[in-house]
Amino acid sequence: MAVPFSEILHSKKFTFLIGKQELPVTTHSAAIAKLSEPLHVLINGPLLEALERRARFPDLEMCDFERICEYSFRGDYESPAPGSYEEDAASVPHTPFSDETTPIRALEDDWKSDTEAPLMTPMPQTLGEHFHAKKFSLPTSAVRNFAAPDLTEPINKNWKENFTPVFLSHARLYAFARKYLVPGLKDLVLHKLHMTLVRFSLYQRAYPSIIELARFAYDNDHVPDREDEGTLGVDPLREMVVEYIVLKLRFLQDAAVHREFLEEGGEYPVDLLDTIYKWLL
Repeated sequence: MAVPFSEILHSKKFTFLIGKQELPVTTHSAAIAKLSEPLHVLINGPLLEALERRARFPDLEMCDFERICEYSFRGDYESPAPGSYEEDAASVPHTPFSDETTPIRALEDDWKSDTEAPLMTPMPQTLGEHFHAKKFSLPTSAVRNFAAPDLTEPINKNWKENFTPVFLSHARLYAFARKYLVPGLKDLVLHKLHMTLVRFSLYQRAYPSIIELARFAYDNDHVPDREDEGTLGVDPLREMVVEYIVLKLRFLQDAAVHREFLEEGGEYPVDLLDTIYKWLL
């Protein structure tokens, strides 16, 4: 919904209560209302929120809402910075296991069968190539601001960098974009998360970070199941996370945190098996 900047500047103020603590943020209403029709109705329609000039976003953190506002004005948002682990350095590995930093594109060779049937039609591409080549529709402003990263350069330099807040912040924005029908933000989140995963070195200490991302994708109410009305196949966020896990399955298959997640059931184990059957068998 294109809105002139002057209209945003002179629009009425609106208060958003963010997170479980309901931290208040007051901003120009048109900045958020212009993002989608559901948000426009929330802010300007006949609902109680519009009458009271305030709305609650309990599933967001303050940093998430700040990025949504940034996206509203710039068509882009700055990716969150990683946290850090505070554990004793002697208690965790300092380096990834052997080839855990192997670029995703190179991982396909590890899954080729030694007994491939000679009459089998070869796949057009491997899972590694497929994952590496994912593309998403980006707004013009995001493309203009985007500098292509060196995909061979790891985004995390050592095991001390905690990427759980990075993954979950992107995921919360994705859920918000799905809930309020903001397709441009949804695709931008997928692009940024994809660029992060392609360059992510999977240190053993980071296993829980990947599983937390997967758990969010499968537990969040606004990321649809396959059986939900209007859903065509596996949700793109789920698909991306599962494909990444399959690419790293040699490390994650016996990890306790992954096995515990598998035991929770739901659609994840089925999606995992479907991806293995499609690409690796």
